[in-house]
Amino acid sequence: MTKNNFHTSPATVPLDADRPLLITDADEVLLRFVDGFISPRLTFLTEGPFFTMIAITCLLVAIVTPVIEVVPVAGIVPNAAVVAFSLALTARDGVWALPAFAFTGGCGWLIAMAF
Repeated sequence: MTKNNFHTSPATVPLDADRPLLITDADEVLLRFVDGFISPRLTFLTEGPFFTMIAITCLLVAIVTPVIEVVPVAGIVPNAAVVAFSLALTARDGVWALPAFAFTGGCGWLIAMAF
């Protein structure tokens, strides 16, 4: 049984009815590589009250990001948090939620250092 969280079997993404985007073999190799890092683990961190906490955290990070951008390239940390939360919720992978919370703590540290 192969692990296939992104369903990378030959597929098309209908962007335009006349020209569907075909997932090529090279794309499939990349997706299978990424698929090795993502699987449903610690799913309780992506459900129930944790889901709400992640949503509120993403909202707060989005509000704070322009303030952090006063320091050049400091916006990378909150954006990394949002990406990690997105991966966690999409794949129900709580392991990705843990570094996302760490990145969120880094946002707090950046704000404290900026002011």
